[in-house]
Amino acid sequence: LTFSVSNLPLWASFDASNSSLSGTPGANDVGTYSNIVISVSDGQDTTSLSSFSIEVLGSTRVLPSVLTEAGFSFEDTTIESAIRTALEGS
Repeated sequence: LTFSVSNLPLWASFDASNSSLSGTPGANDVGTYSNIVISVSDGQDTTSLSSFSIEVLGSTRVLPSVLTEAGFSFEDTTIESAIRTALEGS
């Protein structure tokens, strides 16, 4: 499988080997990063999760909240699990 991520903030990274999205925003990165989309392809078909936003609050000690437009939180669920669920539904 080949993963891709669009509109990822510069301070964030996606590790395709374990399907994890991570990063530590700096003090100057406060704001909302919208329309982030994670896609996966098997070479024939491509599917994408719903777009989501990351909101960075005023303190770098606060973790960003990650929500999809449907309101799902990835705080307790890996992105891989969400992608597998999306693939099973298509």
